[in-house]
Amino acid sequence: MILVFRFLFLWSLFLLSGKLVAQVNNPYNNNVEPIPKGREEQLDSTKNKAPSFSEKSKRDTQNRAYEAASYQTVQQQYETSYDTYTMNPNRKSMTEEEKQELYVLLNQMSKLEPENWLNLLAYYQIGQHDISRFAALEKVEAQKSKDRDLLNQVISYNAITSNENRLREDLVQLKNAGFYSTEVFHYAEDVLLSCGENSLLITHGFEDTHTALYVQKVMRKKSGVEIIDLDWFNSSFYRNVLKRKGYRVPNSTMVDVAFLQEFCVLNADKEIHLGLTLAKPYLNALLPNLYVQGLTFRFSVLTLELSVVNQQLWDATLTKKVLETCKHSLSVNYLPFLYQLRQYNSGNHKFSSYSKKKSSSSEEEGGYDQIIQRIIKEQNLPSSLKK
Repeated sequence: MILVFRFLFLWSLFLLSGKLVAQVNNPYNNNVEPIPKGREEQLDSTKNKAPSFSEKSKRDTQNRAYEAASYQTVQQQYETSYDTYTMNPNRKSMTEEEKQELYVLLNQMSKLEPENWLNLLAYYQIGQHDISRFAALEKVEAQKSKDRDLLNQVISYNAITSNENRLREDLVQLKNAGFYSTEVFHYAEDVLLSCGENSLLITHGFEDTHTALYVQKVMRKKSGVEIIDLDWFNSSFYRNVLKRKGYRVPNSTMVDVAFLQEFCVLNADKEIHLGLTLAKPYLNALLPNLYVQGLTFRFSVLTLELSVVNQQLWDATLTKKVLETCKHSLSVNYLPFLYQLRQYNSGNHKFSSYSKKKSSSSEEEGGYDQIIQRIIKEQNLPSSLKK
């Protein structure tokens, strides 16, 4: 009965809560830079197919259009395409065709303004955490350290290469720069506190990854938790780091829904937590094996009973600062946790006697139902989520 409730609860939540919060060796070469062979495997099935006449014609037309455009126009097109390809809800890896399109834009940017530092940032971005390209960022890092995209790439590089001292310095800079709101850092703290000691937390993007790293590295909390941004799996260097730490990593070079599913199964002997900010396709693929633990979904091939753990998290561990006003959109991500707590305290659950003894602080705050209703009201969610 518990398993049926859990499955239906998670599935309905995914369907209803649409607001679950859910990122050229020479960049100045005038020719399209081929992807270095032997460094990254081809990622799509079209890799050996010669481009059709229509594809060549389309690319020639694009090149002529780019040549007539200003640097700002081409750079904006690059950013739009890069965001589209890296924010795909089903995969974190770009295909070779997508990379080649970005190289076309990068080469045109380099023609228009050879010395513009954004060319170097684009070159590193296209590599998707290829650490051999880091020299490109170092050329502009000192004078452009206040740029959010650049700083985020540098932070990920330092995390991937375990440069702890530099990582802490850059995380402090990220916090002080105000790129992310205070609520985002409060939320990240509760996410990290939801994880068990010596567990693994898989995140999805700079915002939730780097704020969680700030809580861990700067605030010195939950040092035993391994924080992994799903995008870091694109780095062959980082895959080897994880293997040396005892993790099993899928052989596929395409980091997508199937990759995450396989990674979780291969490492099922470890305590794995998934951030709620992961795109729905990733979570849906793992749905039968997901359990709510605080502000994470915990993966387990075995049946888990987490009512006591969750009650302790609510009563004595999480800060719940995001819920003080419920005005930030991240408050929505507390709903799965609150629904579980409400179920445990309903009187029909076999652990409700423990919950009732430990939940006096919750009752003083107005009870779980009132908090749920406040989130729904402040975030303008469907009233059906109150049930």
